[in-house]
Amino acid sequence: MRYGFPYPAEQGQQLREQYTSKAFFNLFMQNFFIFCSFRVISVLPVHLAALGATKTWIGLFINVNALALVLLVVPLSRYADRIGRKRLMMWAYSSTLVTAAASFIFSESLTALMVCRILGVGLFCLAFTIQGTEAFGLFTREQRVSGMAVYGISGIVSNPVGSFIGERILAGPGARWLFLAVFVLAAAGFLFTAAYRFKEIPQGEASVPILKLMRRKSLLPLITLSFLLGGANAVFASFLANMTRERMGLVNISLFFLAFAFIAVILRIFLLGWLERLSYRYLASACFVLISLAFILTFNLRHIALLAPIGLLYGTGHAVLFPLLATLFVNTGSDVDRLGLNNLYSASHTLGSILCAVAMGMVADIFGLPAVFLVMAVLAAAMLPVGLIGLRGHSKRGPSD
Repeated sequence: MRYGFPYPAEQGQQLREQYTSKAFFNLFMQNFFIFCSFRVISVLPVHLAALGATKTWIGLFINVNALALVLLVVPLSRYADRIGRKRLMMWAYSSTLVTAAASFIFSESLTALMVCRILGVGLFCLAFTIQGTEAFGLFTREQRVSGMAVYGISGIVSNPVGSFIGERILAGPGARWLFLAVFVLAAAGFLFTAAYRFKEIPQGEASVPILKLMRRKSLLPLITLSFLLGGANAVFASFLANMTRERMGLVNISLFFLAFAFIAVILRIFLLGWLERLSYRYLASACFVLISLAFILTFNLRHIALLAPIGLLYGTGHAVLFPLLATLFVNTGSDVDRLGLNNLYSASHTLGSILCAVAMGMVADIFGLPAVFLVMAVLAAAMLPVGLIGLRGHSKRGPSD
């Protein structure tokens, strides 16, 4: 019963052995270094603005990775196993190392930085697709929610670590050195990846094409829920800072992120094993209710102290929903289809981030910034019937089609 996992002793021991295995540790560290390298760049817009970049240009620069993932998800699902998962990962790391070095050299050129950004999208795409698929393969269907939740801690921890590194570099040696940090972090991930043995799918085992997977009616509610979860994340990331400036006269969102990280890590370490015993329908629906309440509190934001409960509410919903929805996607098919299903989840989540950020930006321009959070509260609440009705046929135990 240790670590909050309500499994029989033998099954619980098996899961703990997975968490201490070399394969899990390697993937955990790969994920940590990759997402640290992404988060370091989060402070780059300050430098881009100083070079004369418009807000539209900056928005495009930051979202190139997400756009690439949406556009490349079909060919990645089709050809990844033909080319080889490890080979693709090594190519992606190499492109990141080369473009980080080039960006360091040409850090004063907006054109060069955009070209390097476009050429280096591979690592972001494969971190969400191939690497995530590998992590799923470490756990049985019944253990994937808690297993992927613990694996995801590496990404959660990378947010404050990467942000802190980026802030210190920007305040110290200067913006161009951010790219050196990306190079070092990617090189560290490269070493772990080089030592990892990826589970390549035999050529004779054909998976279902992702375009055919998209036509499965059972996946429609999962796509809808994942789309809005990605949108909720993008809205908080894009507009909460401006909301605090508008309501309190200064940007102050550290309390939100602290509360978010705290509850997410606590849930993922100690409680998700127990939550796996609950109905996934009610669990997903309840999480969207919590996210809706977080948006309502943000709409009424008047004091900095409110950022803590907002972070706790949203953090609880996100911490449970992200691994839960990913698992439900993957468990609707066979292990051969795991890559395509995980890619479809990543694309749904990412597309929601892009479109909701753009749409809510338009809402803010017309009706004001608080309207964004009110609209998102309504949309999140609308996921309650989607979860209750749409997830009836889904189970953690096996395919539903």
